[in-house]
Amino acid sequence: MDREQYLASPAVRSFSDWLGQRLDSPGSFVHSYVSRRDRTTWECRCLYSAFLGYRWPFRMRDPLTGRTIHGSTFDETVLALESVGKGLEQALRAGDHTQALSCCNAVLDWGGIVTGRYLERIGEGLVPQLRRWVRQLNDPGLRLDSLPRVEMNSGWTKIYSLLVPGFTMYDSRVAAALALLAATFAQEQGLREVPSELRFALVPDRSTVQRRPIAFRDEFPVARPGDGHHLRSNIMANWLLGEVVTAHNSRFGELPRSHGLWALQSALFMIGYETAPADSTEGVQKASTSTRTTTGSLRRSSLRGSGQAQFKPSFVVMPLSGRGTPVAVTRTDMGFHVVWGNLAFYVEQQLVREILEEFLVDKNSWYPLGASMTNPPPDGLGSFLAKRAPGLTPRHASAIAPLLRHEGLVESRGVKAIELRRRDVG
Repeated sequence: MDREQYLASPAVRSFSDWLGQRLDSPGSFVHSYVSRRDRTTWECRCLYSAFLGYRWPFRMRDPLTGRTIHGSTFDETVLALESVGKGLEQALRAGDHTQALSCCNAVLDWGGIVTGRYLERIGEGLVPQLRRWVRQLNDPGLRLDSLPRVEMNSGWTKIYSLLVPGFTMYDSRVAAALALLAATFAQEQGLREVPSELRFALVPDRSTVQRRPIAFRDEFPVARPGDGHHLRSNIMANWLLGEVVTAHNSRFGELPRSHGLWALQSALFMIGYETAPADSTEGVQKASTSTRTTTGSLRRSSLRGSGQAQFKPSFVVMPLSGRGTPVAVTRTDMGFHVVWGNLAFYVEQQLVREILEEFLVDKNSWYPLGASMTNPPPDGLGSFLAKRAPGLTPRHASAIAPLLRHEGLVESRGVKAIELRRRDVG
């Protein structure tokens, strides 16, 4: 399968259109997580807002000038990598091994990768090898069923991206984001499995953050050295993302030249930091096999087709504290099925409206979450739920609040003393 055949396949055409609708339309793709490093909450409302939230602190030595470059923004990243890329191209043209090695190490340094032994292993053959690999990867006749044998890992993909036009940095985070998007697409389309053309390989790393999607989690292969999965998925991503940027009018297309693809790649990088909260699989499986149903005005929860293999939530979120048991939510026409630990309950749209209109009355004011079971504040969401929805307790606020935030209805602040405010969606 070559590029034209891949992009013309029904699954890829449909997925490309689906992605195009989520490029810069607010609320079209909502994702959030709590950073393990500084405990701050990161959130996006579409792919372009994910790009606007890009941040990657780096510090590297410019191989051409010898000075130290540092930054964290997209513009600072582009400036640094374009300079290194030009230096690497010059080195390959001139056959300068020393400069080529310095530039490659600078790319790895920028990416937070300990300078790879694979560069040392190639030794003086670095320049001719890179020339050959770049020539092969630039071949317009590339086919997924007969790809060239080139070195491939999270370091090499970054180096190739500076030498091969339209080449995506396919590292663990970009891979995780594409798998999440493909799984979400398959869910929303009601597919029984992820199409083979969209089974992007996951790339292992040393992080403890969960980067395998909850839905269809076993359908995405894990790239291993020499098995070809990494390169194949990288080429698929190159073709797909290049098509999405050029075929759909969006703010990505307004960026200079090749920066649109880099920006989309950066959006995926941010999304892929965490695609499923830690221990979320365990939480969802436990909830689907051992649940306590809440009754009353919320209507009895009926997880049809019970059993962990069939339970595929629309999304999974963590409590606003960033800790504890993940909350699995399935959207329905009338509201939301919620599975949280050993609790399963249904939140009707009517209750959501009451929260927004009768609890979060003033859109400029912050209101306490109040999820304590022992001493909930009377003006908190927990007390409101306990009064308005028979069968619910203040504790349920810890599961309902992240649902509301995920849907773009509220915003939150704080980790210990959590507060909520109605989001102005008008």
